[in-house]
Amino acid sequence: MVESSVSKPFDLQFILHAIPGEYLILDTDLIMLTASDDYLAATKTTREELIGKYVFDVFPDNPEFPGVNVVENLRDSMLQVIQTRETNRISMLRYDIRGENGTFEQRYWDIVDSPIINSANKVVGLIHHSTDVTTQVKAREAARRNEEMIRVVTQAVNDVIWDWNLETNQVNWNEGFNTKFGYAVEETEPTSLSWTNRIHPEDLERVSEKIHHVIDHGEEHWTDMYRFRLKDGSYAVILDRGAVLRDETGKPYRMIGAMVDITLNKKAEKEALENENRLRSIMESIPQMAWAATTNGEVYYYNQQWPKYLGVTLEDLYSNGWTKYMHPEDLVKTLANWERCLKTGENVEFEHRYLQAPHNEYKWFLTRAVATRNNEGEIVNWVGTCTYIDDQKKITQKLQEQEEKVQRILSQAPAHFCLVKGTAQVIDFASPGMKKLFGNRECIGLPIAQAWPEIAEQGLTNNMREVYESGKPQFFWENLVMVDRENTGELTEGFYDFTYQPFWDYNGKIEGVLVLAIEVTEQVLAKQAAFKLSEELLEEKERFQFLADTIPQLVWTTDPQGYHTYFNQRWIDYTGYTVEDSQGTEMWNNLLHPEDRERSRKRWQHSLNTGEFYEIEYRFKSKEGTYRWFLGQAAPMRNVEGEIYKWFGTCTDIEEQKRWQEEMIKANEDLKKANADLDSFVYTASHDLKLPIISMGRIFEELTNSATFADPDAEKLVGMFQKSLSQINATIQDLADIVKVQKNAQQNQEFVSLAAITDEVKLSIQDMIKDSQARITTDFSGAPEVYFSKVNLKSVIYNLMSNAIKYRSPERIPEVQLKSRIENNCLILTVQDNGLGINLARHKEKLYQMFKRFHNHVPGSGIGLYIVNRIVKNQGGTLELETEVDRGSTFKISLPHKEKNEIA
Repeated sequence: MVESSVSKPFDLQFILHAIPGEYLILDTDLIMLTASDDYLAATKTTREELIGKYVFDVFPDNPEFPGVNVVENLRDSMLQVIQTRETNRISMLRYDIRGENGTFEQRYWDIVDSPIINSANKVVGLIHHSTDVTTQVKAREAARRNEEMIRVVTQAVNDVIWDWNLETNQVNWNEGFNTKFGYAVEETEPTSLSWTNRIHPEDLERVSEKIHHVIDHGEEHWTDMYRFRLKDGSYAVILDRGAVLRDETGKPYRMIGAMVDITLNKKAEKEALENENRLRSIMESIPQMAWAATTNGEVYYYNQQWPKYLGVTLEDLYSNGWTKYMHPEDLVKTLANWERCLKTGENVEFEHRYLQAPHNEYKWFLTRAVATRNNEGEIVNWVGTCTYIDDQKKITQKLQEQEEKVQRILSQAPAHFCLVKGTAQVIDFASPGMKKLFGNRECIGLPIAQAWPEIAEQGLTNNMREVYESGKPQFFWENLVMVDRENTGELTEGFYDFTYQPFWDYNGKIEGVLVLAIEVTEQVLAKQAAFKLSEELLEEKERFQFLADTIPQLVWTTDPQGYHTYFNQRWIDYTGYTVEDSQGTEMWNNLLHPEDRERSRKRWQHSLNTGEFYEIEYRFKSKEGTYRWFLGQAAPMRNVEGEIYKWFGTCTDIEEQKRWQEEMIKANEDLKKANADLDSFVYTASHDLKLPIISMGRIFEELTNSATFADPDAEKLVGMFQKSLSQINATIQDLADIVKVQKNAQQNQEFVSLAAITDEVKLSIQDMIKDSQARITTDFSGAPEVYFSKVNLKSVIYNLMSNAIKYRSPERIPEVQLKSRIENNCLILTVQDNGLGINLARHKEKLYQMFKRFHNHVPGSGIGLYIVNRIVKNQGGTLELETEVDRGSTFKISLPHKEKNEIA
């Protein structure tokens, strides 16, 4: 005997928990009593977090979405239900919930609040039924945003795009309708007449029936080919495809399509027409291929569409099975899905390609199947259909390609977009370029002041708010904005053109602001640089003109071929000709002295050919007709590639220098003659005096040897006479040496060893060295040899070394150091001692004069330094002295350095 189920108690708590849907039970104080499992899952909560708590303590307002007051509005609605005892509905309410990490997630809900009335007809609670519609709301928002974007980017699509409002019969065309078909905007009807009035009369009925069949019978895609009249009266063959948009009830409200002109490709026209007719015949007669299968997946029934489509007999189909005619790339995945459905009993729905006969082409089908079950729920068989979706796939692919094209346009275009919604200025959409501009920071769903605070700090959000409140667009050009491009906190400068456009909803109400930003930083910086450069060039031109007219030279320029293009004011003042008269080469040659023209031409042509620095002396005729000497100089000006693009030259008046030069040459010739006369006199005097003095000395010697002197001072007098005689003889010898130095100045020079010459001098003054105990050191490693007259070099070293020992300090042993080195292409020879030194403050001016002595305690003639200085200068060198009284002296001789290979 079977027990009645009525006698079994129900677990009401279990039923409330398991009931499908998001249900929450509250008392009249809005304390939560229980909730369904679906409600807990939707709100990401547990019963422990809800039961016994005030509902709005658990579900507060989102602090990041201020000004909405969701809690207040929903509480008022619930209390109204309790008070009025009537059910209340709220659609698409924005009510965010906390996620697992504590942050709020955006959610939209359809809410139905119903009162709970007990048997005493008293309201004791509330049933709160909420349905999560976030996906639908976002999809609708995305669709509307996409429509706006499609409207913006349809200009970039080559096809003729049409948008047909099936409810109002209004048709919108993109610019392709006017550009491709030749119709002006004002002669294009706003309704479907703009399309039907231009379809060829022979095609109109067929096209109209087919498109309305698709619209009226729940189909999604339409394709047809027909003739369409152009502005010039001719007809173009059009391949037209469209997609029907339906609402939740399946009612068609809109259709979007694209027209492609295929007139020019005759072969493609023929093939497309044949395929379209064949496809039309199949689709119009049998829209689907039906089949049935056993529980193990074996198909035991195919309808007539299979053999017609595959081009095989039913016998072949039963024998070979459907797998033989499926695309190899789809077979493995299809079998795996089919096996899974057989095991789980899930509904079948997947896409794959079947081979179409007789063209051996694969076409896309959507296969759907459901399991047929008996009363016990066991599967007894499977029934399914294969729906042809190849056209839909192609349209979907094309729409996807267009969508990708739009995304590429948005990502690559110099213009960046973002959509800011509401008074809170929440970023609803941002193009890839706009996100990259702000360092790819999180921005969608955030107020713009939070996502991009630098924008708010610079006042740009105030302009957006003005547009939102007024509905009037605003435009800003070359606006300076500081942006954190790398998301590092450092702002970089940029210039942008901004367009703030109001964004309207379907009811004509402002929903937000569409922001368009185009970066023009490079253009602005280039403009600024160009302006600065032009000012600098103008300033440089004025400065150059001032300097050119101020300096005492004649200033000129030429092009790379030597054509004169510019002369300064001094040229005009000197020649009497204007710049225009002087340009070219003819006037320049005419003003040159006839004797200088050919020489000047060759030298100028050489510089033009080689780019070498130009320098020459020539004479120019003044406006008075007289000639003056000038030094002409010019240098080439080159570009970054090193090419000459201009010559810059000057002419310096050297007339006075030329006169002085002639006078100097004459004075030098007179001086040479005087020196020669002087040398002849000195030589003659020394030669003529020498013999008498020698004779006098011999006579006096005989006299002192043979005569007897009675005067007691006779010996003293004899000594004085001999001393005077020796001084006269020494003076005559010094005069002879001076003449000898002068004559030896042009003697043959050779490479002489400094060490060897020094050794010869030391040998000649060895007694002096021995008596003074002098220490002589040398270091000629830096320059062992010197190109010099051997005799003169020996005289130089002899005089300097002997003077160093002669004028030694009585307080210390004399030390003499001789060194040589090469410095700045000169041979430097130094002779240093630790002797008495010379008081330059008293004797500097007469240091190298003849017969000048600075110490009188030892004998000397005072011509040693004169001879050294004369020899050094005759060889093109210099003699310098560094000395300190009672510390010593250093003589520095600088001579031109020569290498042996130079002399060879």
